[in-house]
Amino acid sequence: MRLRHFINNIRISHWWWWIGVCAAAVLGFNPGVRVTDFSLIIVGFTFLFASVYTLNNTYDHQSDKWNPEKNNPVAHGRISYNESFVQTVVLAGTGLVLLGLVSPSGFISGVVLCLLNIVYHVPPLRTKSRPYIDILSITLLYATPFFVGYSAVNGFDLRGTGIAILFGLLSGMVHPFQTAKDLDQDRMNGDNTIAASIGLKHSVMLSLILVVITLLYFELLVTARFIDSKMFLYPVTFIPSLAYYVKTISDPSHKKIDSTVLILRLNGILGGIVPIYLLLR
Repeated sequence: MRLRHFINNIRISHWWWWIGVCAAAVLGFNPGVRVTDFSLIIVGFTFLFASVYTLNNTYDHQSDKWNPEKNNPVAHGRISYNESFVQTVVLAGTGLVLLGLVSPSGFISGVVLCLLNIVYHVPPLRTKSRPYIDILSITLLYATPFFVGYSAVNGFDLRGTGIAILFGLLSGMVHPFQTAKDLDQDRMNGDNTIAASIGLKHSVMLSLILVVITLLYFELLVTARFIDSKMFLYPVTFIPSLAYYVKTISDPSHKKIDSTVLILRLNGILGGIVPIYLLLR
């Protein structure tokens, strides 16, 4: 029965973004990677990103206790703080072992992700509670594993750097919107997130600006031939999100924010097409 709570602790419902991130990491190691190595890298990074959520639940258990929207098993006493911490270590360790079986660069990339995860969630740094720095941290959390893996295999070049920045932007553009969802509770807990710092409406506007910048940057990569020209229509998939953004800015109710985040998650799944296409082309 308690196994269910440990499964809830890894937030399977949030795995929508891992498709794109894991595939991007695979591309970083080698565009011609073998099927066996591909599977190991995907599973390895899945364990690592699961540890991101368990570490978050471990250190947010006090604040999530008073948030009815957060189904944090640590906050509700279904599993203990120590058990959640051990689960984080086991997940991260398993992911590192799997990546290490592929290549040394895989292991190094995983270690970098783990370190950024600690910086983002764990005091005294805990950058998730520092306005603007939290956006930078979340972009680095997703972009750096790709960059490290790519550079280790292919060396430092503009293409690898450009695509790494793209995946950072794809994650960072949603972050102000996510903090807007939790604004009331974060203010009660004294968490100085970006939304708590600049307000609900400005946070939504910032997220919209970042979305537009990301899509324009994507087209720049296509123009520079870092991404196949056949993918130039990819930003069209974000039109529903942009439409909801405009509505939300005029009336930033929590219901509309929830709807927009759901659409952005669907866009995130579609975003997995880009690195997978680059990998298999």
